[in-house]
Amino acid sequence: IDGASYCSECDTQNEHPQNGVCAATNRRTMTCNNLGSGVCNTCANGLLRMNGGCYETTKFPGKSVCEGANADADTCKTPTPGYKVEAGKLVTCSKGCDTCSDATICTKCGDGYTKIGSSQTCTKCDASCETCNG
Repeated sequence: IDGASYCSECDTQNEHPQNGVCAATNRRTMTCNNLGSGVCNTCANGLLRMNGGCYETTKFPGKSVCEGANADADTCKTPTPGYKVEAGKLVTCSKGCDTCSDATICTKCGDGYTKIGSSQTCTKCDASCETCNG
């Protein structure tokens, strides 16, 4: 998530990833409504389900990809720059892209990046540039 590694499946069947760390369902606040074999199939209301785990969007790593989950589902309502919701799942935009229409088509580059010509991806500006245009 956002360049860091987090647990997506736990070794123990009665655990599931909670904010990227394996948690026993009987020891932590109940975040999973439908526990699978080491993963969560359905998260509690207001939590984001991603990569087999449940994430709070007010804490890292969840808030680095989603600003808010749908209250009645475990999907992202408002993705952070660099992510897009597609068919209820978070999609990572290409490197340097803040807003994309799909994973490979960037509609708005992030700071320090620009589109060159008719390219659909963003290219990093040279470090010596004050202003960078495609």
